[in-house]
Amino acid sequence: MNTPLPHKAPKAKWAAAEHDIFISYAHQGDSTSCEVSIAQVSRLHDELEENFRQCFGHNVDIFFDREDIRNFDHWQVRCHRALRSSRFFLACLSRSYLRSDACRWEWEEWCKQELEHGMVGQGAALIWLMKKDDLYMPEVAEQLRLWKGDLFRRFHVQCHESRHKNLPDSVARAEMKQLTEHVAQHLRLLTRDHASAGNLPWPNANFVGRKHELVMLREALLVKPDLLPVGLHGIGGMGKTALSEAFAYAEIDSFPSGCWLLRCEGREHLLPVFRELVYELGIELTEEEQLDDAQAVQRIFDLLRQLGPALFILDNVDHPTLLSAAELEFLVNEPWARLIYTTRLSPEEFGRTGVTVYPFDLDRLSDEQAVELIRSYQPEKSFASNEKENAAFEIVHELSGIPLAVETAAIYLGLNDSRTAEPQYAVDIRDYIHTLRSDLKNEENEGIMSQLQEVTATLRPTLARLDFLARTVLQVSSLFAPQSIALPWVRAIAARFYPDLEAEADPRQLDLWTHLIRELIGMRLLQLTSDPRIATIHSILQRVLITELPEGREVLHALLDEHIRARDNKLRLETQWIDARWELEPYEALAWQRAKHYSEKEKASPGYIKEAAGMLNQVAL
Repeated sequence: MNTPLPHKAPKAKWAAAEHDIFISYAHQGDSTSCEVSIAQVSRLHDELEENFRQCFGHNVDIFFDREDIRNFDHWQVRCHRALRSSRFFLACLSRSYLRSDACRWEWEEWCKQELEHGMVGQGAALIWLMKKDDLYMPEVAEQLRLWKGDLFRRFHVQCHESRHKNLPDSVARAEMKQLTEHVAQHLRLLTRDHASAGNLPWPNANFVGRKHELVMLREALLVKPDLLPVGLHGIGGMGKTALSEAFAYAEIDSFPSGCWLLRCEGREHLLPVFRELVYELGIELTEEEQLDDAQAVQRIFDLLRQLGPALFILDNVDHPTLLSAAELEFLVNEPWARLIYTTRLSPEEFGRTGVTVYPFDLDRLSDEQAVELIRSYQPEKSFASNEKENAAFEIVHELSGIPLAVETAAIYLGLNDSRTAEPQYAVDIRDYIHTLRSDLKNEENEGIMSQLQEVTATLRPTLARLDFLARTVLQVSSLFAPQSIALPWVRAIAARFYPDLEAEADPRQLDLWTHLIRELIGMRLLQLTSDPRIATIHSILQRVLITELPEGREVLHALLDEHIRARDNKLRLETQWIDARWELEPYEALAWQRAKHYSEKEKASPGYIKEAAGMLNQVAL
């Protein structure tokens, strides 16, 4: 049996998950008694249990509270532990559910838990106990406005209890099977996460296409591996990192030692890159190992090797020599270690430096794949009409199949679809195409590299709809190195302008910060890493934010530097380095980014940031 790997202490995990699924439902039905409502959900509970036994041959632990809610405070205490120790949330939606303070509290608590575990939007599914047409009845319209943003982006099925009687049982069984498979897949990943194998962020639930590329990666890394680094080459915005992560999750059972994402931007030597796993794995080094990268990495390998193959994703390699024979020498006798790298450099640039790799050129999405990506963000993952689907084909043609640009457009169109958005905010996809064409022809964008022009055109409407608070948070985030944004720092700086960001919310509601950051993550403007305190942003999106949100950047820069100095003074006195280590990542990334920026301008880098990063690393050792 494989032994679970240790992890650094700060990483949020379900350390003691007692239940696989938490069922949330309104104890009083829309037009039924509490007893009838409980009986209805009981049948659903039993069906789900039976489906798991039939489809997967094992039982599933489901928390299902059958007691009536007579005292809200007592009920909160009773359910809170079960909610916090469950891995998946299943909401049974009805008009009563939308009106219930207790159900809203359960939902908000679950949303907080998703954010704490870096899995925003991933850990819940919905079952409709009502006909969706009834959602738009006047008596639920006000409540629905509170829920729309979250509900329509979740996986859902229509419970057969509310179906018309003339629908065959086979339809109900098919949807229950679909629900079971969806929950099982997420529980599989959560269980894997619980076993502490790897540091990948949660997968993009809307990843589509790339089937041929996934097959090629499997062939090169699993079927006929020759132990060469396998590379994904392509310009920015092609989805290289997303594809490598999708492969890792698809084949996660083939890598019992874990799938590990290692940031390589600006790195010229490979041993220090692998050494970062010392902190991921919570390894305590001897004094001798602390002074020698090779010995530190050997400790990592000694731990991982015994469990079987591992996948290492070397993300954003910008120095070909990082993969030279000399740098890879420590991996020669480690056939269990498989490497994928992503890079914007061409294979020829690697060849010119004498580096031997197995490269794949990542091309743009086909029209069909790009339209499927737009469809995946539409309400219920379907276009409202054939006419609107045809408009989607026009959009992807204008965007030349650039995945990042298509996804940015898809998110905007999905959030503002007339089926879910308020009438004054609804956007018709057929009208959107005209605005997009006009923006792409804007003379100000001429001469800009292609993908930046497309992403700018698709992101601009989203930014225009954000309020000043969201824009400020994005402005502050864009000051960081794109792969390492310290969200607590962002919150502290933005709170200088919006003190409510740090205020405690009513226990039955999400606080302002949690609500805002979930919204930005849902739009994929920010993405969480395996540590939910650290976010990333695509470098192209960051460049667009710098251009489109220029207001007050000098003031925000000054506030960030002030915050860095304050954290520097505090961290110099820190003794619990296992807890404080996460703050060094933004230091290091920002120091490297600023050093690069100033060297390109032939000026000196602000020394205190670089010195602080280096000094703090020495103290941490």
